[in-house]
Parts: sequence; C-alpha cells; structure tokens
Amino acid sequence: MAKKENKYAWRIGSPPPVLEQHSAVKHRIIENYVRNYIQTLMSQAHIPKLQLTLIDGFSGGGCYQVEDANALVGKH
Repeated sequence: MAKKENKYAWRIGSPPPVLEQHSAVKHRIIENYVRNYIQTLMSQAHIPKLQLTLIDGFSGGGCYQVEDANALVGKH
C-alpha cells in the first residue's frame, strides 16, 4: 500500500493546509473546555493569579485555510 501524502504538510512559500471540519470541531471543543476550566479555577476570589501551561502535541503549524471558505484561521 502506498503512503498517502501528508495532508497537513507545510511548505515555505505555499498556502497553509486546509483545516478540515473534524479538526475545526476539535478546536472549538478544546477552546470551550479551556475557557470553562479557567473560569472555574478563577471563580475563587482569593486566587490572585492563575499560572497555567498548556501543551498541544498535535498543534501543527498554527495557521490553516478554512475549508469551503477563502479565509485563514490561527496565528498568521
């Protein structure tokens, strides 16, 4: 069986890869979870500062084309 081309491959000077719908949904779920998590932790008035480190081992290049739209998402 031949290996498929990596659909998230990054090439300098080329447009970023397309963010497929399942990944966009994953991003929304994670964003909502983290927002609720932080709001829950910070609901205690005696906590002056939240130190939180998040590591995404599958974050990719950080900028993607929106599927079925002429737009970019992420850091660009």
